[in-house]
Amino acid sequence: PRAQFHPPSPNPPPPFETASLKALGKNIQERRLVQPIVVRAHPKKEGFYEIVCGERRYRGAKLAGVTELDAIVREMDDQEVRELQHIENLQREDVGQMDQARSFAGLINIDPKKYTIDTLAAKFGVSRRTIYATLQLTKLHESVQKLMLDNVINASTAIVIAPLSPEQQATFAKGIVARMKHGHNAEPPSVREVKRLINEEVLQNLATAPFDTKDATYPRFDGKGPCVGCPFNTTTDPDAYPDAGKDQCMNR
Repeated sequence: PRAQFHPPSPNPPPPFETASLKALGKNIQERRLVQPIVVRAHPKKEGFYEIVCGERRYRGAKLAGVTELDAIVREMDDQEVRELQHIENLQREDVGQMDQARSFAGLINIDPKKYTIDTLAAKFGVSRRTIYATLQLTKLHESVQKLMLDNVINASTAIVIAPLSPEQQATFAKGIVARMKHGHNAEPPSVREVKRLINEEVLQNLATAPFDTKDATYPRFDGKGPCVGCPFNTTTDPDAYPDAGKDQCMNR
């Protein structure tokens, strides 16, 4: 019985859309479930089951008034549950890029040896660059995240902004909002324009620095360590901003 199933508390999928769930529920009502949901014995409520995979199907069935659901019961610990939930989320056709980023990061956090950028690329049939770029979205300042989730900027623009410091990201977000408010026909800057602004206003050529940037004993401007290995040094992580070239500081 559906009443015995409880949705999980820590669940990576995005907020559920009522309209799409109603359509899914109607389909379940007419054709029944094509694929059973996956559950485990509820860790805190005896006689009940926690949904591991298939929460959208459960919610759709609930909206449609369906009281009986097919389910597969498995024995799983919390880590296995989170892993399976992230994988299911990534296999959804309508998953957004922010949710992809969270699930990729979630899998890496669960088992860094099993899930690397290379193994994730092979598992999900995408390029290594796609995985890396998507993971950049997890670094977004909340103000830039909001612009992306509100469809003010697209994911490509957000990925370009993501390697910057939180303060710089917030500054860019304010600039984009100000531009949008300036006239009814104003549009957010393109990816090309954002890259140009970053090159002109943020990146600084470390070759002109008044100190040896290769000196591991020389402290950074923030006192947290040398330029060598600094996350804002494009030499440390060239994939973070491939258009910048090496020996550029992204935290002017």
